[in-house]
Amino acid sequence: MEIIREKDSLGFDVIKMTKENTTLTIYFGGNGDIYWDLNNLDNFESQDESFTISTNDGPIFESFQRLFFSIATHQIFGVNEVEKSFGETPEKLRMLREQNEKDNERLLRHPYFKDLCNGDYVKWHSDNEPFETGNILTISLDHATCAVVINIKRVSNEFGFLNVCFTHSGSRYRPFDLAFYENYRELCEMNLDVPNPGEITNSDKTRKRV
Repeated sequence: MEIIREKDSLGFDVIKMTKENTTLTIYFGGNGDIYWDLNNLDNFESQDESFTISTNDGPIFESFQRLFFSIATHQIFGVNEVEKSFGETPEKLRMLREQNEKDNERLLRHPYFKDLCNGDYVKWHSDNEPFETGNILTISLDHATCAVVINIKRVSNEFGFLNVCFTHSGSRYRPFDLAFYENYRELCEMNLDVPNPGEITNSDKTRKRV
Protein backbone atom coordinates (compact mmCIF):
# COMPACT_ATOMS: atom_id res chain seq x y z
CA MET A 1 0.00 0.00 0.00
CA GLU A 2 1.19 3.54 -0.75
CA ILE A 3 0.10 6.27 1.65
CA ILE A 4 0.21 10.00 1.01
CA ARG A 5 -0.68 12.48 3.75
CA GLU A 6 -0.77 16.13 2.76
CA LYS A 7 -2.41 19.40 3.81
CA ASP A 8 -5.36 20.94 2.01
CA SER A 9 -5.81 24.70 1.53
CA LEU A 10 -7.36 25.00 5.02
CA GLY A 11 -4.54 23.13 6.72
CA PHE A 12 -6.43 19.85 7.27
CA ASP A 13 -4.79 16.50 6.57
CA VAL A 14 -5.85 14.57 3.48
CA ILE A 15 -4.98 10.87 3.65
CA LYS A 16 -4.70 8.91 0.40
CA MET A 17 -4.15 5.15 0.45
CA THR A 18 -3.57 3.36 -2.86
CA LYS A 19 -3.54 -0.37 -3.46
CA GLU A 20 -4.11 -2.36 -6.65
CA ASN A 21 -4.88 0.85 -8.59
CA THR A 22 -7.70 1.90 -6.23
CA THR A 23 -7.37 4.89 -3.91
CA LEU A 24 -9.21 5.49 -0.65
CA THR A 25 -9.13 9.19 0.26
CA ILE A 26 -10.20 10.45 3.69
CA TYR A 27 -10.55 14.19 4.17
CA PHE A 28 -12.48 17.07 5.73
CA GLY A 29 -14.94 18.89 3.53
CA GLY A 30 -15.29 22.66 3.69
CA ASN A 31 -18.21 22.15 6.06
CA GLY A 32 -16.09 20.26 8.61
CA ASP A 33 -17.63 16.87 7.81
CA ILE A 34 -15.47 13.85 7.03
CA TYR A 35 -15.61 12.19 3.60
CA TRP A 36 -14.39 8.83 2.38
CA ASP A 37 -13.87 8.62 -1.36
CA LEU A 38 -13.03 5.51 -3.42
CA ASN A 39 -11.46 6.06 -6.82
CA ASN A 40 -10.64 3.36 -9.37
CA LEU A 41 -7.74 4.77 -11.36
CA ASP A 42 -8.66 2.60 -14.37
CA ASN A 43 -12.41 3.21 -14.30
CA PHE A 44 -13.50 6.62 -13.07
CA GLU A 45 -17.15 5.80 -13.83
CA SER A 46 -17.21 2.79 -11.52
CA GLN A 47 -20.33 2.58 -9.36
CA ASP A 48 -19.16 -0.09 -6.92
CA GLU A 49 -15.61 -0.28 -5.54
CA SER A 50 -13.82 -2.19 -2.79
CA PHE A 51 -10.58 -1.53 -0.95
CA THR A 52 -8.85 -4.15 1.23
CA ILE A 53 -6.63 -3.37 4.22
CA SER A 54 -4.66 -6.40 5.42
CA THR A 55 -2.58 -7.19 8.48
CA ASN A 56 0.48 -6.46 6.32
CA ASP A 57 -0.59 -2.81 6.48
CA GLY A 58 0.34 -2.74 10.17
CA PRO A 59 -1.01 0.17 12.26
CA ILE A 60 -3.34 1.23 9.45
CA PHE A 61 -5.06 -2.16 9.61
CA GLU A 62 -5.23 -1.89 13.41
CA SER A 63 -6.89 1.53 13.19
CA PHE A 64 -9.58 0.35 10.77
CA GLN A 65 -10.11 -2.80 12.81
CA ARG A 66 -10.68 -0.64 15.91
CA LEU A 67 -13.13 1.47 13.92
CA PHE A 68 -15.12 -1.63 12.97
CA PHE A 69 -15.21 -3.10 16.46
CA SER A 70 -16.06 0.17 18.21
CA ILE A 71 -19.24 0.32 16.13
CA ALA A 72 -20.01 -3.40 16.08
CA THR A 73 -19.71 -3.62 19.87
CA HIS A 74 -21.26 -0.15 20.38
CA GLN A 75 -18.23 1.03 22.38
CA ILE A 76 -18.19 4.68 21.32
CA PHE A 77 -17.67 6.47 24.61
CA GLY A 78 -14.60 6.12 26.79
CA VAL A 79 -12.39 8.12 29.14
CA ASN A 80 -9.86 9.89 26.95
CA GLU A 81 -6.39 11.22 27.67
CA VAL A 82 -7.66 14.80 27.94
CA GLU A 83 -10.00 13.85 30.77
CA LYS A 84 -7.20 11.94 32.51
CA SER A 85 -4.83 14.89 32.16
CA PHE A 86 -7.09 17.15 34.22
CA GLY A 87 -5.93 15.30 37.31
CA GLU A 88 -9.25 13.66 38.04
CA THR A 89 -9.32 11.54 41.16
CA PRO A 90 -9.57 7.73 40.84
CA GLU A 91 -13.15 7.99 42.12
CA LYS A 92 -14.05 10.60 39.51
CA LEU A 93 -12.52 8.50 36.72
CA ARG A 94 -14.41 5.44 37.97
CA MET A 95 -17.68 7.38 37.80
CA LEU A 96 -16.86 8.58 34.30
CA ARG A 97 -16.16 5.02 33.15
CA GLU A 98 -19.41 3.76 34.68
CA GLN A 99 -21.37 6.52 32.95
CA ASN A 100 -19.67 5.73 29.65
CA GLU A 101 -20.58 2.05 30.04
CA LYS A 102 -24.24 3.02 30.53
CA ASP A 103 -24.13 5.36 27.52
CA ASN A 104 -22.57 2.64 25.35
CA GLU A 105 -25.21 0.14 26.47
CA ARG A 106 -27.97 2.56 25.48
CA LEU A 107 -26.62 2.59 21.93
CA LEU A 108 -28.10 -0.89 21.46
CA ARG A 109 -31.47 0.88 21.38
CA HIS A 110 -30.34 3.47 18.83
CA PRO A 111 -33.04 3.61 16.10
CA TYR A 112 -30.47 2.99 13.34
CA PHE A 113 -28.19 0.50 15.11
CA LYS A 114 -29.71 -2.64 13.57
CA ASP A 115 -29.46 -1.09 10.12
CA LEU A 116 -25.93 0.11 10.83
CA CYS A 117 -24.41 -3.14 12.04
CA ASN A 118 -25.30 -6.81 12.32
CA GLY A 119 -21.97 -7.98 13.75
CA ASP A 120 -20.53 -9.03 10.38
CA TYR A 121 -20.52 -5.63 8.71
CA VAL A 122 -21.04 -1.91 9.24
CA LYS A 123 -23.27 -0.30 6.62
CA TRP A 124 -23.42 3.51 6.50
CA HIS A 125 -25.74 5.48 4.21
CA SER A 126 -24.08 8.80 3.37
CA ASP A 127 -25.26 11.59 5.65
CA ASN A 128 -25.36 14.24 2.93
CA GLU A 129 -28.18 12.58 0.98
CA PRO A 130 -31.56 10.97 1.83
CA PHE A 131 -31.28 7.47 3.29
CA GLU A 132 -32.75 5.86 0.17
CA THR A 133 -30.47 7.54 -2.37
CA GLY A 134 -27.18 8.22 -0.58
CA ASN A 135 -24.09 6.20 -1.44
CA ILE A 136 -23.57 3.20 0.86
CA LEU A 137 -20.34 2.38 2.67
CA THR A 138 -19.89 -1.19 3.88
CA ILE A 139 -17.04 -2.22 6.17
CA SER A 140 -16.60 -5.93 6.82
CA LEU A 141 -14.02 -8.29 8.27
CA ASP A 142 -12.71 -11.11 6.11
CA HIS A 143 -11.81 -13.64 8.78
CA ALA A 144 -10.27 -16.03 6.26
CA THR A 145 -7.63 -13.51 5.17
CA CYS A 146 -7.60 -11.32 8.31
CA ALA A 147 -8.48 -8.19 6.34
CA VAL A 148 -10.80 -5.19 6.57
CA VAL A 149 -12.79 -4.80 3.36
CA ILE A 150 -14.20 -1.35 2.53
CA ASN A 151 -16.84 -1.04 -0.18
CA ILE A 152 -18.72 2.00 -1.48
CA LYS A 153 -21.70 1.56 -3.76
CA ARG A 154 -23.39 4.33 -5.70
CA VAL A 155 -27.16 4.15 -5.28
CA SER A 156 -28.32 7.01 -7.51
CA ASN A 157 -26.90 7.74 -10.97
CA GLU A 158 -27.61 11.41 -10.30
CA PHE A 159 -24.24 11.76 -8.59
CA GLY A 160 -20.97 11.11 -10.42
CA PHE A 161 -18.83 10.31 -7.41
CA LEU A 162 -18.20 7.39 -5.10
CA ASN A 163 -17.95 8.90 -1.63
CA VAL A 164 -19.79 8.94 1.67
CA CYS A 165 -20.17 11.72 4.23
CA PHE A 166 -20.00 11.51 8.03
CA THR A 167 -21.72 14.58 9.42
CA HIS A 168 -20.39 15.72 12.76
CA SER A 169 -23.65 17.47 13.67
CA GLY A 170 -26.99 16.15 12.53
CA SER A 171 -25.93 12.65 11.48
CA ARG A 172 -28.76 10.15 11.54
CA TYR A 173 -26.29 7.75 13.14
CA ARG A 174 -25.06 10.15 15.85
CA PRO A 175 -22.93 9.38 17.96
CA PHE A 176 -21.48 6.51 15.84
CA ASP A 177 -19.90 9.13 13.58
CA LEU A 178 -17.43 9.76 16.41
CA ALA A 179 -15.73 6.45 15.55
CA PHE A 180 -14.88 7.79 12.07
CA TYR A 181 -13.51 11.03 13.53
CA GLU A 182 -11.33 8.99 15.89
CA ASN A 183 -10.08 6.91 12.95
CA TYR A 184 -9.23 10.13 11.07
CA ARG A 185 -7.36 11.48 14.12
CA GLU A 186 -5.33 8.28 14.37
CA LEU A 187 -4.39 8.43 10.69
CA CYS A 188 -3.37 12.08 11.04
CA GLU A 189 -1.17 11.34 14.06
CA MET A 190 0.28 8.09 12.74
CA ASN A 191 4.04 8.25 12.32
CA LEU A 192 4.86 8.14 8.62
CA ASP A 193 8.12 10.03 9.01
CA VAL A 194 10.52 7.16 9.73
CA PRO A 195 12.89 7.23 6.71
CA ASN A 196 13.02 4.14 4.52
CA PRO A 197 13.64 3.50 0.79
CA GLY A 198 9.93 3.69 -0.05
CA GLU A 199 9.32 7.06 1.60
CA ILE A 200 9.58 10.66 0.47
CA THR A 201 9.12 13.38 3.08
CA ASN A 202 8.95 17.18 3.13
CA SER A 203 7.29 19.78 5.35
CA ASP A 204 3.89 19.49 3.64
CA LYS A 205 3.67 15.93 2.41
CA THR A 206 4.54 12.44 3.58
CA ARG A 207 4.56 9.45 1.27
CA LYS A 208 5.24 5.95 2.56
CA ARG A 209 4.92 2.47 1.15
CA VAL A 210 3.88 -0.20 3.66
